[in-house]
Amino acid sequence: MRCALPRLLFSDPHGKMNSIYQNISDTSSGFQFRLLCLAPAALHDAPIAYSLSTHVLSRTIAYEALSYCWGNAASQKPTICNGVAFMVGNNLEAALRRLRLVDRPRTLWIDAVCINQSNDDERAQQVGHMRDIYSYAKRVLIWLGPKYESSELVFPLCERIARAILNRPEDLDGVKEEWARMSMAESRMRMNENAGQPREEAEDDADLLKLPDSEKPTGITITSHAGIPLAFAHAGEFQALLRLLLRPWWTRSWTIQEICLATEATLFCGDTSIGWHVFAVVILLLFLDPADSQNLPVEIRSQAMSMIRTRSRSQQPQLHGEALGLVGLLQEFRSQDATDKRDKIYAFLGLVPSASPVHALVSADYKIRVEQCYTKAARALLSLSQNLDLLAIDRYPSSGLSSSLPSWVPDWSFPVPRTVALPLHAQDPSLGRHPFSASGRCTAYTPPQTDDPVDPAHLLLSGFVFDGFTSLTAALPPLFEATLDGFLMDERSLPTWRTSTKPFFASVGAYYDVLLEWESFTQSACSIPGSPYGHGPEDFTRVLTALLCAGNLPDGLDAAHEAFMLRRTELKWRGACQSWRSRC
Repeated sequence: MRCALPRLLFSDPHGKMNSIYQNISDTSSGFQFRLLCLAPAALHDAPIAYSLSTHVLSRTIAYEALSYCWGNAASQKPTICNGVAFMVGNNLEAALRRLRLVDRPRTLWIDAVCINQSNDDERAQQVGHMRDIYSYAKRVLIWLGPKYESSELVFPLCERIARAILNRPEDLDGVKEEWARMSMAESRMRMNENAGQPREEAEDDADLLKLPDSEKPTGITITSHAGIPLAFAHAGEFQALLRLLLRPWWTRSWTIQEICLATEATLFCGDTSIGWHVFAVVILLLFLDPADSQNLPVEIRSQAMSMIRTRSRSQQPQLHGEALGLVGLLQEFRSQDATDKRDKIYAFLGLVPSASPVHALVSADYKIRVEQCYTKAARALLSLSQNLDLLAIDRYPSSGLSSSLPSWVPDWSFPVPRTVALPLHAQDPSLGRHPFSASGRCTAYTPPQTDDPVDPAHLLLSGFVFDGFTSLTAALPPLFEATLDGFLMDERSLPTWRTSTKPFFASVGAYYDVLLEWESFTQSACSIPGSPYGHGPEDFTRVLTALLCAGNLPDGLDAAHEAFMLRRTELKWRGACQSWRSRC
């Protein structure tokens, strides 16, 4: 395939914009899509020029696919497409400038340019083939953004850590999860294959690791899962790594599919780059063990690890058993964001196995409203799942769509739960276990349901009246989650740090206030004459134990009750929590 380079014009001499997009569609020969041919330039500041051409998608076409964040739509810069001025977002312009080669054109697929974003039919058609577009690409280029906040320190640090574990296969013995062991082994194999290729020189930490802790500079020692020291990360390097993991790319819905489907991927940040297989093994080394990463910002632990785990699930399904379904994906990545809220559904369809019947019921459609999209998806998932687990997913009365969505439809546009709910594996058995199962082993149960001919927002079900509610307590809020501002204290003044800790102490106080309310509520319920829960002090605490565990007691109630009694004094911290809140 050859690129046709564009004629460099910034305006249409005839006073009329040249046509950039020609209609494309599925044909008898296959699916049509556009590719971008980026013209080379010797000077960094030279205008960005490229041309678009139409092709039938196949594995024989050599191209790279870009994964990036669109950024603020109102902030744009000019480029030249097919000889005509074409505005793109600032972040995409920076990516094109960074990826442009000096001596030859580069063939890319970029959604914002290769899809006519003003044509809803074309958007839906192209989104339906995103799985093939990214999996057929010879490489996915991940653009994290320009250099800032010492980001240039991150990839050399990762190279040092990866090089240190290159010849330590015994370190995999400390990794309990088989998928993680296989992922790290694959990364080691890839690094060995590339060992003969030129790489940026990086310092050796061997001598530094031999120093006693009192003589080492400020930073942390990176150890393997077997506890062997591998490398030393100076404080600035480790903080730069954390900041890089908080960049917008890790928060977007579409990036999950883009990295999970990639055969090969490379991360770019400013002028530096690194292979995904090297970066991922470092993240697994640092954050796989919850005990080692519990004090890190929750955004880092959840987003980066979920992305790596889902890529492993997508590429090595034999290690995970049943494929992750759409409900599990939507829950797992609920905190991911999307400019178009309908993409909170559509962005994950490409990760659902192609044979899944969900594709016949849910497909990209940008002509329907967000509420219609979520309702259609919910009805399909209820019909296909053969249970009502979808109804157990968190609802948010204060969310923006709450007033226009049916009560049985989750608002996927609302990012994160603000109350403690059942764990994800309680709703999706494909994650390995199903601790809550009111219907026993009856997995083929299909709730009778029909569409309401008058109001399609109604869900008609049949069931049994099991019990009723007589009283209700406050919902248990989540504990304050660490933020980067509170975690990276060496660059913060004490007044700034104290300000950042206020939410922590306030949330701890609110958390224990609700626990104390639950304690009083349980005690009152046990004191009612004829209560089925018993009347003695031990009966009350056993009921409270089961309540706090949501009935999920894999080791039995006795073991859970014993552990609870050892920690029950923590529920008497009302005065201390109020004191902390008043001092901050």
